[in-house]
Amino acid sequence: ARLTGTTTIFTAEQVRTHLAAVASAGDRSDWAIVDRTSGTYRGEIVLNDLDATNASMNVRIALAPGAPGRGIGTEAMTLVLDHAFADLRLHRVALDVFDFNVRAQRSYRKAGFVVEGRCRQTFRTADGWADSILMAVLADDPRPTLR
Repeated sequence: ARLTGTTTIFTAEQVRTHLAAVASAGDRSDWAIVDRTSGTYRGEIVLNDLDATNASMNVRIALAPGAPGRGIGTEAMTLVLDHAFADLRLHRVALDVFDFNVRAQRSYRKAGFVVEGRCRQTFRTADGWADSILMAVLADDPRPTLR
């Protein structure tokens, strides 16, 4: 929750209601990240906030405890970007990441994201304030592909 800035604790009923709503939403795509060998849930990745006029979406990813540091997030992000650019014909995919989440920043750079800017002191932590770093990748930016 700290890495994504989530401060709300959701009930099981709230989660069920949300999942039912996103299943039929036309302006987003949600996926579970599952370990191929064990079938274990490792997190989620979401394309949301569709701006159809500008062929742009936001992406967010949240990994379960124990999943970070194994390349799972980078692989999932690369696959979603392949889908965003090849299948959805998007021009731009963007995200925000907190400055203290260095591991995520490294993963996003591996997937092709470029730092575009910084919003100062957007999130209060136990240690003080954290900045948000805006990163994006364009359809014609160089990046790895898994297809």
